[in-house]
This record gives sequence, structure tokens and C-alpha cells, in this order.
Amino acid sequence: MLEKPEVQSCNFCELQKRISKIVRAGRPVTNFYGQKELVNQKFQVVQTNQTIVFWYLDTVVCRVYFYSFNEPEIKELLKIAPQDAVLDILSRKPGEKVKWESVTGFPVYAVYGRVGHSIAGTKEERERFSHNPLDRFYREEYGRLAKKEQLAEIQKILRERFDRYADHLYSDEEMEELIVNNQVWIQCEDNQITTIFVYKIEGKKFYSNISFNDSTADVLYSIQKKVLLKAVEEYNIAYYYGWIRINNRQALKKNHYPDFDAYDYVMCHRC
Repeated sequence: MLEKPEVQSCNFCELQKRISKIVRAGRPVTNFYGQKELVNQKFQVVQTNQTIVFWYLDTVVCRVYFYSFNEPEIKELLKIAPQDAVLDILSRKPGEKVKWESVTGFPVYAVYGRVGHSIAGTKEERERFSHNPLDRFYREEYGRLAKKEQLAEIQKILRERFDRYADHLYSDEEMEELIVNNQVWIQCEDNQITTIFVYKIEGKKFYSNISFNDSTADVLYSIQKKVLLKAVEEYNIAYYYGWIRINNRQALKKNHYPDFDAYDYVMCHRC
């Protein structure tokens, strides 16, 4: 029986030092890859000589990570994490629900698949859009940049309509920065926000994980097309990607039932 270790606090730099001192044996089992968004976080940590489990509270949920060279210890240390903590495990392989439930002791709450495509240039991307049945309804006038004073309304909509356990929602500070960087687009009807599209530029990659639409399908389509083509020209974007919940039939149909090149197993005791 594993003796319960003490919970300690540390910052990201100290966390990396702790990980570097773990006794190594073979390949690590982990869901931690040095994610940039964690650099400024403060963590609660439990560890043994071969395993470290750590967590922090983001805007809406507690996110927990593990790094281990002793797989049986993972499940035991995760029992110390907050009861409603959320694990994200990225994998290239489908059908690993049973595997990760066995390793972590957490049930799978949702599974997302990553979709993407290479972008050769503006001309080629326009050609790709032209094959979409919605393209004949495209309207350049749809969509405008969100303003900082609309932050509260945007966040209220997203937190009411999205699943805080499965979807990676942005904090108020993060969303405000995205608005300032012109990466949040909206459409309003009767002075109410009905469409929201949020994206990020990661080098030459265009990434979007939030699109909300209470209007007709052509509105969101028009915004997505306009914004992506603009980004291709401004940032020389070479790749687009996003994540789709694999049981979301509407999203799967919209994306023509794509092949996934990676999977995100979202695990939480809430289910």
C-alpha cells in the first residue's frame, strides 16, 4: 500500500525541477508535455520517487496532470487530487477509453478528435471553400470584431452554453487578450450576440476551439471563411486544426465525417 505523501505547493519552474529528479525507468506515462499555458500557474503537488501528480484551478475547473515511471502509483496519487478534477490525455490512438480508465481510476467523460488540413495559400483555400454547399450563401458583411465592453456578455453566453468540464473555456483575462488581439468575431441580431468565433494563431497554425451560433448556418460559415482567409494572408498560415467531440453528429456531418489524427480523452468523476 502506497503511503500517502504530503501535498506541497510549487510554481512551474520548481515543478520542472521536481520532474527532472524523478527516478527514471523506461518511458514515462504522462499527460504533461510542458504546456505553455501552465507557465504562470501555481500547483499543488504530490509525489514519490517515480511519480508526480499535480493540479491547479483554472477559470472553471481543477486540471490535474501526472508524470510517472511507475504506472500503478498514478491511480493511487490521483486519489489525493480534488474529487471533481479533470484530466486531459492526448493520444494518437482511438479506442483507449478502457486503458486510461484503468491507469487513472477516472472515468472517461468525453472524447474529442482532432481534425485539420494543410493550407497551401489563399487561392487554394478559396478553392477548398468553393466546394462547400454553404459557399453560395457566403456574405462578406457577416461578422465583426468583438469589443472589450462585450467581454462579459461573451463569457456569459459561453459559460452557459458550453460544458465547462469537457470544453477548454478561456478566463476573463485570456478572452480579453484575444479580443484585444482581434481574434474574437461576433454577429449580433436585435442588439444580442448570436454568433461567436474565437481563434488563436500558433506560429503558422490556425486553431479554433470555440464557435457558437444561434443564427443560421451561413452566418458562422461566412465568419469562419472570412477570418481564415484573412489569417492566411496576414500570418502565412500553413495549417488549420480544431477538435470535434466524436459523438457530436452535427459537427461530424458539418466536417464531412473526417478522419482524426489525434484524440483527447477528457476524464472526470462528474459523470
